Amino acid sequence: MRKVSYSSMRLNDGDGREPFREFLENHITNGKLDFDGIFCSTDHLAYHVHKMLTELGIRVPGDVQLIGFDGIRVFGNEAPVCSTIVQPVQQIAETAVDILLTEDRTRLPALMCLPVSYLPGGTTKESI
Repeated sequence: MRKVSYSSMRLNDGDGREPFREFLENHITNGKLDFDGIFCSTDHLAYHVHKMLTELGIRVPGDVQLIGFDGIRVFGNEAPVCSTIVQPVQQIAETAVDILLTEDRTRLPALMCLPVSYLPGGTTKESI
């Protein structure tokens, strides 16, 4: 099995986005980002990271691929701007309600997996 190197950064609510901008700036060498991809926990975060990368002169998806995770992609007047992993929101809600209404929870499985899907949105290379 091949090991993939990575770096991660966790920001807490209230930290703002400036620490991540500094993280990105510290990982630019000779005008290139040290990473070939960035995975964001939400599409809204991916939108803001895309703006930061553009301001730093990093091309998406040419220099770095960017992907969000939730499938929302649209935020008010902002255009959809990222490829994303789409969560089955309706199925998640229905499953959660079913679990809450189950009287005998001992019969529930310890883990439930619901399918997700990939939706290209211009920030990953197959959409060039």
